[in-house]
Amino acid sequence: MAQNVNSYTINGTNIVIKGMTCLFYVAYCVLISCKHSKSSHYDCITLKLNDVELFLLLYSVKNLFFERLDGAVDLFVCTVGDYVRIRTDDPKIPTSVAQVESLDVERQMVRIRWYYLPEETKQGRRTFHGIKEVLLSNHYDVRSIHTIQGKCVVYSLENYMNLKPIGADDYFCRFEYNCVEKCVVDGFVDVECDCEMPYNPDLFMVQCDGCMCRFHPSCKGMKDKDAMGLTKFLCSKKCSDDDAKCSDDDAKCSDDDAK
Repeated sequence: MAQNVNSYTINGTNIVIKGMTCLFYVAYCVLISCKHSKSSHYDCITLKLNDVELFLLLYSVKNLFFERLDGAVDLFVCTVGDYVRIRTDDPKIPTSVAQVESLDVERQMVRIRWYYLPEETKQGRRTFHGIKEVLLSNHYDVRSIHTIQGKCVVYSLENYMNLKPIGADDYFCRFEYNCVEKCVVDGFVDVECDCEMPYNPDLFMVQCDGCMCRFHPSCKGMKDKDAMGLTKFLCSKKCSDDDAKCSDDDAKCSDDDAK
């Protein structure tokens, strides 16, 4: 019977250690063969050690490598509900983000819910998609626990924008994707600028000092570097008129106070 648990400690070096152990035994067998070979071609690598001493030498080298490896890669605890990076079979997208639904320690398997990258959807990546944006899907899967490469965090867009700095394992999500219908689930998302596109945190926008709305400099006929140098920006004549009216009202109030 499967044993489901709420958390499991994963060693990131398991796969490397198994591979290096195999290489250790292969290297030992090769050196032993060379040592006992009568061919002169192997004279350059013949060691004045008996078989036991040679084994102990290689074994010490292997252990030294593992100690360095274990010191470089820490253990981490994977818990139900955690966001994790999963190794995939796709060379174009070697790592994907998922959320842990359940853990089966006996079978060493994990049930996950995938987050899709924008380019993995039918609609593809669009201008408003951020570099670290992912979409929550209804695609559930079961993978080996050892495909988990590490933990990450998926934030709301608002919380993601407040991060300082943004780490390599930080992502944000604001859309859901139906992988059966191959469409983004309808939901309310604020739009910005005259182009009425959702906000992209990776694109520079300039804020109007009148209406406080944000705009892409290119949509206002400016370059980013020019917009960055502005001390004041008004998006339209209406905002300019409103701003002038506010200035007149402030001046009138000042005159009244003086009287």
